[in-house]
Amino acid sequence: MSAVNKPTIKRREPTGETRPVPNMSAAFPARSRQEVKNTSIDLPTDLHERLRFLAFTENTTMRQLIIDALEKTYPAT
Repeated sequence: MSAVNKPTIKRREPTGETRPVPNMSAAFPARSRQEVKNTSIDLPTDLHERLRFLAFTENTTMRQLIIDALEKTYPAT
């Protein structure tokens, strides 16, 4: 079996100059997002599976299901 000659990669020599970074803010319009806090809870396995299945069937996320349930149970006063 003969050895395959792999092409060599020619690397550019560093010039010491830095390239300007483009302003990407125009490509991503500002969204007003509500400030959030992260919390972690341990769920019983059967409840987790029910939430997961419900989120899938309703085309939503477990996070959104939990937020909706909490908002309904503990409405803002």
